[in-house]
This record gives sequence, structure tokens and C-alpha cells, in this order.
Amino acid sequence: MANVEDLNATARCESMDLKQSELDELFDRANDTWESAKEYATKGNWFPGLDRWSLPMVIVEGQLALVKSDGMDNWFTIQKAEHSNLSYCHEVDDEEGGSYGSWIVSGRISDACVEGTAGDMLGIARAIQKRTEYSAKRCEVSCYKSRVLFHSPRNSRVKANVHMDVALRLAVQILQELDK
Repeated sequence: MANVEDLNATARCESMDLKQSELDELFDRANDTWESAKEYATKGNWFPGLDRWSLPMVIVEGQLALVKSDGMDNWFTIQKAEHSNLSYCHEVDDEEGGSYGSWIVSGRISDACVEGTAGDMLGIARAIQKRTEYSAKRCEVSCYKSRVLFHSPRNSRVKANVHMDVALRLAVQILQELDK
């Protein structure tokens, strides 16, 4: 059985035109070695050459929740259901030798808010139920076997990787709250 480093090397050697069967095989092998894949992913690594994995990912444990914005009508975020309710500015060094402030919010499932309108959230819920993809300006979901990836195409540098069961519970919550 291959370890995650072998999978990374395999993905690097494959062309960008992986067939679905090849992608399935790589992901199955990664699932077979889930504990090492989890450790690998939380260190900011990813599988190069695979479009779905083009950003580093972080494994998100626990449940997710749909949260309505306090300040804007028809605006929602997908957050961790349980978190410390902290927010602060973190200084980040940029590639040119300067720095900038990054706003950190403990409820975020990625490094940026996965957010959008009620229509966007319904699109995400339906994509999760159908195990497909949905993308909008500030929210995107990609389903793959037992895992679901969330991020903001506009702002994320990291994808949130959650278990399908967690995503399905979120989809039910979204549909119950917004599909009226």
C-alpha cells in the first residue's frame, strides 16, 4: 500500500489530464492511509497536478453550521459549529519582503470566509446532496467520495477538507433554513 509521499510523487509525475479512474485510484489510496494523509494535509501539503488539490488543504474536524450575517441581509457563511469566537489581525509576510494584516476568525473553516447569498448556499447544499460541484465568487464546494472540499475562490489560499457525513448534515441544515 502506498504512503502519502508516494501518492504525492505519483501525482507530480502524472500529466495534468488524469483520467477519472486514475484520480479515483489516487484518492482511494490516500483514503486507505487516512491517518498519514490527515497529518500530511494539516502540514499544508497537497497533491500537485490534481485540480481539486491545487490549494493546500486543512482537515476540519467537527460539525459545520450555516450562519446568517448580522450586518447584511441575504448573506451567510459556513463556519465551524463549535469554536472559541475569537477574531484578531495576524501579520503575514508577503513575497516582496513586506507584510500585511490577515483577519483571523476562529469560526472559519478555511483561511477565508466561505460565504454567499441564500442562492449560493442552496447551490452548495444541492451539490453536496448530488455529490457534485458548485462554485460562486466567494464559495465553492467539490465533492469527492467520502470527502468534501470548501473554499472561497476569491480569497482562499487553503481549502477546507471535511468528511461527507459532516457536509451532508450541513446540506440538510441549509435546505431546512433556506429552501422555503
